Amino acid sequence: QMVPNVVRFRTMLKLTYHLADLVVCVSDGQARWMRNAGIVPAEKIRVIRSASDCQHLFDVAPPQRADDRPLRLVSYGRYSWQKGYDVLIEAMRHVPPEIATLAFAGYGPDEHAMKVAASGLPHVHIGDAISDLKTFLSDCDAVVVPSRWEPFGLVAAEARSAARPVIVSDLDGLTEQVNRHCGLAVTPEDPRALADAIIALHGRDLTAMGLAARASVADHFSGNIRGYRELLSDLAVWEHGGERKLSAAV
Repeated sequence: QMVPNVVRFRTMLKLTYHLADLVVCVSDGQARWMRNAGIVPAEKIRVIRSASDCQHLFDVAPPQRADDRPLRLVSYGRYSWQKGYDVLIEAMRHVPPEIATLAFAGYGPDEHAMKVAASGLPHVHIGDAISDLKTFLSDCDAVVVPSRWEPFGLVAAEARSAARPVIVSDLDGLTEQVNRHCGLAVTPEDPRALADAIIALHGRDLTAMGLAARASVADHFSGNIRGYRELLSDLAVWEHGGERKLSAAV
């Protein structure tokens, strides 16, 4: 969506990755795009999902809903068009304040536009970048990731580590991070669908969803380390009895 000449861009990628014996993709969604676009053949692709060490989030208590207050939603990251925050703000126009509030945290070129779009929405707050992620996630009930594209989406993995249900755009690496037990996937760039998902989440058992979310990401970081260890082991294997070693691109 962001390149002026798609054919030229994909040709460049194809020529570059042709030089590698293996190409590491950060999600099944990215690997599928690489294959379907004809950029990398399936036999050269390995998937090692993006990860950061979120162990410090595993002791955050799951959300406890109270019937006398609205759902507390958050969304955080770079304020840019990719992240779809304009879609989420529009969705909140269709969500009554007694159902949910929304707090953004981040910075970026779209901050002023977001504040203008959120004017007249007292249940939407545009905040600064996060200084303490653990506290920030402890104070919410669920996390929304409304991106227009997202190769993997570490925000969703962080949210799940903190036992927070997630609402994500049904695309790329976000789709594979949710199931019916721990979150909802909605049509990208569809404010009405996103609003419906938020309203539906209001009636769900958030504690159970949070625990399921954490369980779904329990071995995510160790899986990432294991994947790269296996890759490095393969890179050390000699090919065809010669001295050339495998090369990889990430």
